[in-house]
Amino acid sequence: MEKDGTRAGLRALYQRLTPVMKQERRLYLTGGLFVLLSIGTTLSYPQLIRIIVDEGILGGRLDIISPLAMENFV
Repeated sequence: MEKDGTRAGLRALYQRLTPVMKQERRLYLTGGLFVLLSIGTTLSYPQLIRIIVDEGILGGRLDIISPLAMENFV
């Protein structure tokens, strides 16, 4: 048997996992969608903070900080 991480070893692993993945296709797709949703929310949080700082604090518009901050919780 090949060492772990080689092309042949990965091919053998894929061949063993394929039947399980086919049977549980719906669960894998649902899980994949939730992973994508999690990535999107994780990446949007720093952008929201950047907008609050750039437009609210540095822009001198302190009146928009509260509505922008509340978007973080919705």
